[in-house]
Amino acid sequence: MTMTFALRDPAQVLARALELRVDVSPGTAEVEHELGALHDRMRRPGDRLHDMPHMPSGLPGLRLRYREADGEIFVYVEDVASRQLAGYTVFNRRYAPGYVDLRYKTLTHLGEHLSAAVKDNLHTRMLLLGHGWTLGRFKEATGMY
Repeated sequence: MTMTFALRDPAQVLARALELRVDVSPGTAEVEHELGALHDRMRRPGDRLHDMPHMPSGLPGLRLRYREADGEIFVYVEDVASRQLAGYTVFNRRYAPGYVDLRYKTLTHLGEHLSAAVKDNLHTRMLLLGHGWTLGRFKEATGMY
């Protein structure tokens, strides 16, 4: 299943993803083991999962960590209070990403390739346009610069 969102609010994305959740139901112990192994890697310096960017989820006590690899976006949900991984999902990205600056209720297009410092800026958001949308049409519809 492929889900594409224009990321306005991480909590909206998470709520929508949970609403569309498909359970495969491997054994609980197997899931806990996989989540524990992933979380261990996230805490291990030198591992590619270590020190991923993060953002608040909009839900109390949960933080989203994310990375891109092989054309897919991995989103990990971390339970901050219990210091464990609550879950993760993979978004198969079929649309080219773009970045926008959202400041004072104004969208400004930043392009596709940004420095790490700009990507980590509080006002920078990743934008994935869904089927049927073009950048020009999106700019026209939103008044984006």
